[in-house]
Amino acid sequence: MPENGTCASKRRSSSGDPAGDPPLNQMPFSEEGHVDAPVESNIDNDDKSRDISDNKVHDKSDEGNAMASGLSNSDNPAETRPHSPHDPYSDESNTSPQLKEYTVEPVHLGTELKSLSCIPSCITHEFPRLQSDKYHTVLSLPPEFQEAKDKWDANHVRMPHSKESEYLVTQDDFKDIQVRWPLIDSSLSREIKDISQLVKAILSYNARFSDKWDFSLLHELLVSGKVDDFFEDVLPGMVKLALSLPDLCKQPIPLLKKGKGHSVTLSQEQIACLLANAFFCTFPRRNSQKKHTEYYNFPDINFNRLFADDFRRRDTKKEKLLCLLQYFRRVTSEMPTGRVTFCRHVMKEKNHPQWYKDKRRLSKLHITSDGLIEREGEGFLQVDFANKFIGGGVLGSGCVQEEIRFVICPEMIVSRLITEALDDNECLIITGCEQFSDYEGYGDSFQWKGPFTDNTTCDAWKRICTEVVAIDAKTFHDKHSQFTEKNLHRELNKAYCGFARISRKTIAPVKHHSAAVATGNWGCGAFGGDHRLKAFIQLMAASAAGRDAAYFTFGNVQLAEDIYETYELLKKKGADKICDVYTFIRKYHEGTHFYRQTNLCQFIQDELNWKKQSNPNRTNASSESWSWQPWTWYTTPETPDRQDVQPGNQQSKPNRTNASSDSWPWSWTWNTSPETQEEPRNISPETPDTQEEPMDTSSHGHPEVHQKHDTSSPNKFDLNYETHFPKLSDQTKDNPSDYNNKHANDDNGNLNEEPEKDEPSTIPVQDKPPMQESAV
Repeated sequence: MPENGTCASKRRSSSGDPAGDPPLNQMPFSEEGHVDAPVESNIDNDDKSRDISDNKVHDKSDEGNAMASGLSNSDNPAETRPHSPHDPYSDESNTSPQLKEYTVEPVHLGTELKSLSCIPSCITHEFPRLQSDKYHTVLSLPPEFQEAKDKWDANHVRMPHSKESEYLVTQDDFKDIQVRWPLIDSSLSREIKDISQLVKAILSYNARFSDKWDFSLLHELLVSGKVDDFFEDVLPGMVKLALSLPDLCKQPIPLLKKGKGHSVTLSQEQIACLLANAFFCTFPRRNSQKKHTEYYNFPDINFNRLFADDFRRRDTKKEKLLCLLQYFRRVTSEMPTGRVTFCRHVMKEKNHPQWYKDKRRLSKLHITSDGLIEREGEGFLQVDFANKFIGGGVLGSGCVQEEIRFVICPEMIVSRLITEALDDNECLIITGCEQFSDYEGYGDSFQWKGPFTDNTTCDAWKRICTEVVAIDAKTFHDKHSQFTEKNLHRELNKAYCGFARISRKTIAPVKHHSAAVATGNWGCGAFGGDHRLKAFIQLMAASAAGRDAAYFTFGNVQLAEDIYETYELLKKKGADKICDVYTFIRKYHEGTHFYRQTNLCQFIQDELNWKKQSNPNRTNASSESWSWQPWTWYTTPETPDRQDVQPGNQQSKPNRTNASSDSWPWSWTWNTSPETQEEPRNISPETPDTQEEPMDTSSHGHPEVHQKHDTSSPNKFDLNYETHFPKLSDQTKDNPSDYNNKHANDDNGNLNEEPEKDEPSTIPVQDKPPMQESAV
């Protein structure tokens, strides 16, 4: 098996400031060979839609994944959304995760990282023969074994060298329709010694955009002295590589379209050829994403936006260009010989777990505030915090987790050529992507450090054993909405789609393996997700998929400690089933804890520990027993509507007496039975008999949840999911016993199942007392 070659290129120099250089769009260009607009039919029809480089933002997502604001030119929500100051994967963060100056020492909690299974040690099967089939297209065969075919249709990439790619040429009042590829060949084959000649060559077959495309940022970089060898060494090799497209890519490349699970395997040389064509902007019909155009639901692939100075992250875009130029420097001097597989995985609804009754337990967890997914997560299934348009703003001004991963591993950019926007039940899996650049910083502080030698081992198909799964989180403008049942299921199913391998048909070349998931604050920064909720969503999905988890909080020590403490307590109390965690999340949203800003981890810990919560209005109680009643807010003139609490029904409720303007939004019901007075309840071993009973806030705001009291068994608990969440009651009618299991405390205060069941209990909930007189 060939080893990866090392890169002997020089590191970039720090000399040169391009101040004073004229903008490229003001440079004089020769009118020789000017190309006019195309005509209809098979001719490149980009004039029928807006150029993606103008300042009007195309909203690609129903959820607002690309939000327009003023002069924004965003293709990634990370470019326009406000960001969390605590999330290093936020555009406003100028601190690199690996350069974070910790106020406290970084923490490493849970199972040791080296104890988690990884690739290739966890793969025990033999790889099948590499060949094309119904679900897998293999294009990496040597050119001499490929029969030249040309398909110009909606299911395949429209290639620049296709005979169907035509262009209308106007010269000296003479118009003629010509095949586009000879024009590209002649333009790039001319000697190119400076930036003006390079721009002239690119615009010769993109003349319609000569007054729109801006190359000033590329010009500023190339004259700065940071890439002295570009025109002498790198560019000639890139031209040769781009013009070899008809010889390297003889077979049509299928598009990975929505709703269809399929895989495409390309050689690294073919990928380099495609990326060279993207640099020279040769792909037809891919310069616009206006709605109703052919590729409006695909990411852009031509590099023209990356060359433009749009006054947003100018320095960051230069550093991204340095990463890409390093890639071309490497492949033009020493071409890699491996392969890369792109797989669109579609998860059918029937394969989604029933989260509310899934009895599988949480898997092993390693959580740390130090390290990076691509570095410490080597050999694991590495998560790309993706945009639904794969790659996000990598060819624009975006520079967060996904964009950085794409520029240090540029072969991943080819996925933008073939992958349609991801649906809610889909993900993209990239196997074999090599890292070519090292970096430091994040967001505005991102910098290229120099070449990187990737020594990761290869599998039998000569793919580097690096597997990246791209899953796109939903954007939440309102942080409360992500806890709703619909959105919770969407994120759980999306993560499960990325982690699970249900059918070999949808992932033809990859058999199931149990490598751990390396992930972090997925969907938290620009997408508005709750850090703790997203952590448990991913842990639940990984557990359902049979994988352990390695979680990186990127410098957030408090977050790491909160998640691990909650995880350990769930394990200790026997409430670590997936359905238990699911019910805790739903109860958290239904209760008033949610509106009191108690975070999810604290809520779960309080529920498990039965911590005492005091109430200032609880006075003159006649007994130690009590129960909650449905609550509402009074809208008297003295007490206006509360904005931070969901208003309830203003009609009178049972046991709500003597309501006044300063009444609580709930009412108390006290039991004065002789039994409860003679024998007060002792809920947990930590609560002495002389203390008041802790307040159960699990039912706040939910009219169906009441505490129960059974004097014959004062320490017995019951969790009935149908009672808590009646919307799902129809789904549990077939097996109502799943969520009617009763639990009890043993003599030591530990939660156990009933004596006849030898299984840890689920979540403890008090029994409901008999309705008696109420006294407020």
